[in-house]
Amino acid sequence: RRAQQVRDAVQQARQDDPAPEQRRPLGRADAWAQALLGDHAGAIASARSWLGLQDREGAELLVRLAVLAVRREDLPSASQALTLARRSMPQDPQVLRDLAAVEVARGRGGAAVALLQQRLALAPDDDAARIDLAGALAAAGRLEDAAAAWRELAAAARARGEEALARSHELRGAELLLEAGHPRAALTVAEALGGDDPDGHAALVAGLALAALRRPAEARAALRDALLRRPGDLRAEQALAALER
Repeated sequence: RRAQQVRDAVQQARQDDPAPEQRRPLGRADAWAQALLGDHAGAIASARSWLGLQDREGAELLVRLAVLAVRREDLPSASQALTLARRSMPQDPQVLRDLAAVEVARGRGGAAVALLQQRLALAPDDDAARIDLAGALAAAGRLEDAAAAWRELAAAARARGEEALARSHELRGAELLLEAGHPRAALTVAEALGGDDPDGHAALVAGLALAALRRPAEARAALRDALLRRPGDLRAEQALAALER
């Protein structure tokens, strides 16, 4: 109801021939009211008429519109809104990463990969974008490339002295190797990192890899070890149950 009142007020203000500096704020108000009323397409079309280059307020409104569209399960509109926001603020990494996340959610992992690669071509040290790229590669079915991306992240973390983070990244890469059908390579990573394994992550990966390699006795031992440090872990419990059967 209030959104419709805002739209009516905007239309009245436009009829009164507002000053040029008022036209963009009126356009933003109208677009947001349209979005609240469920007309995402209309809101995006409105934004195209007034959004300018480096229009931060307009881009922020489009990001909010995208969030609203996602909550309403309208992913195409979320993608359109973020694409428009990115045209206005091409240097904003968060807008690009949000757009990539929406593309992954739409099942368009390849499009997300291309977006994130564009970001990294300009900012190769953006670890947040690198993490998103690893996820997008996995979503696109490029599991081995995703595993390699996690290895690169691990190397960068280790160079900064962040050993715990490096271990986590390496093990995430090993999980993707498992998924890609390379249990022996995954086991090699897990065994190399198994000496200091406070959260049981290396034991979990080792157990899953050993199960895939048909070494059940060793797999049971590793999975039980993992469950001691990560009780309730669904993957460990399911793999152990399968071995017990």
